[in-house]
Amino acid sequence: MALLDRLKPPREAWRKPPVLVVLALNLIPAFCVLWFGWSTGLLFLLYWIENVTIGVFQALKMIVASFTEGIGEVLGTTFFFVPFFFLHYGGFCLGHLMFVLMFVFMEQGGPYPEALDTPDQLPAFLDHLGRSLGADGSGFALSVAAIVAIHAMTFLVDFIGKGQWRKENAGELMGAVYGRIIVLHVTLLLTGLALAEVGDPTLGIFVLAILKTAYDTWGEAGRQAKAASA
Repeated sequence: MALLDRLKPPREAWRKPPVLVVLALNLIPAFCVLWFGWSTGLLFLLYWIENVTIGVFQALKMIVASFTEGIGEVLGTTFFFVPFFFLHYGGFCLGHLMFVLMFVFMEQGGPYPEALDTPDQLPAFLDHLGRSLGADGSGFALSVAAIVAIHAMTFLVDFIGKGQWRKENAGELMGAVYGRIIVLHVTLLLTGLALAEVGDPTLGIFVLAILKTAYDTWGEAGRQAKAASA
């Protein structure tokens, strides 16, 4: 209990606008699970898109933060660190996407299509994916738009507007994104596989969305508390 008290962010951190934004962002897919009957696979696709969005804005943060070190650091970050980050992080996201798609097709009871051998097979693959997702994709585009909009707002208001970029450096930002994503999504995928074995009930998927909501909100409150004490 004492350890939990030390890890728990102070009460005032939970009222910070970024924490409330993260909470709202995560409650959107939780609502869609209940209202539109989203499948686990669709929820995982949304989380994968969020990973990509986080990566894009993390690269932008790296470039902006490098301006504190002079033009040499800006050029090095823009033409070396950011391309390396996209290559490494992009490879991670690609592997994650293949696993998620395999899970989607398995969940729908169909075989995983061998449709990505050549680029011209991509339309057929996407068509197969769309049919596999079925009609439960209502609210998906709105959820994606909310993810992009909220991350963009956080980047502009907090990172740039409040001057957080002056306290960061590109190297630390490049590595910071991996911890949260790997721990969270390995947990979610393993939990999703367990849910698929028991019939993938809506209540179970909702619990999965709430689990991510709690994880992200707790983490953001901790970051806000750390920033306030710095």
